Amino acid sequence: MFTGIIDSTGKITKVINKGKNLEIIVKPDTENYLKDMKIGSSISVNGVCLTITEICNNSFKAFVSSETSRVSNLKFLKIGEIVNLEKALQLGDRLDGHIVLGHIDGIGVCLGLNKIGEDYELKVKVPYNLLKYIVPKGSIAINGISLTVAKIKGDIVSIAIIPATFNQTNLKKLRYGSKINIETDILGKYQQLNKIT
Repeated sequence: MFTGIIDSTGKITKVINKGKNLEIIVKPDTENYLKDMKIGSSISVNGVCLTITEICNNSFKAFVSSETSRVSNLKFLKIGEIVNLEKALQLGDRLDGHIVLGHIDGIGVCLGLNKIGEDYELKVKVPYNLLKYIVPKGSIAINGISLTVAKIKGDIVSIAIIPATFNQTNLKKLRYGSKINIETDILGKYQQLNKIT
């Protein structure tokens, strides 16, 4: 479980295709980031909960299953690409963002990231089947980042980004057409489930 508060970015140093599966090697940008991690530790990479399978020279390897590859943007990763990282929440930690499971619901498409005054506005085209879980002023995780929905128009979700979040994550690398991991708020999912039952 995670909070959506990114604690480092990292660079993809290797992508190993294994049929429908992948292995990735990531070098965190933060010095000694992995000092309290071990093989078997969970880590969020662009919002996807992965398990560390190897640690070497301040880099880690993680396995990406065929299902995870299918539903996330990890299948598009290239060497040198910057990803968001977050260590798993520990019991007693502060929940500064919102509850993020690291289970991607779908892939959105960046339709623009524009500076408005001091802030930025991110527009994302969201898969239609996810819209029922997204509400204005509700939480959403974009590439693992805990963010707040500003408005919704059709299948376009607008999100206000503060400068600190823009500068400390890979949001600044987004371009028109970039594929974005989306995890909707778990509370919204259960609310929808209650409506059905």
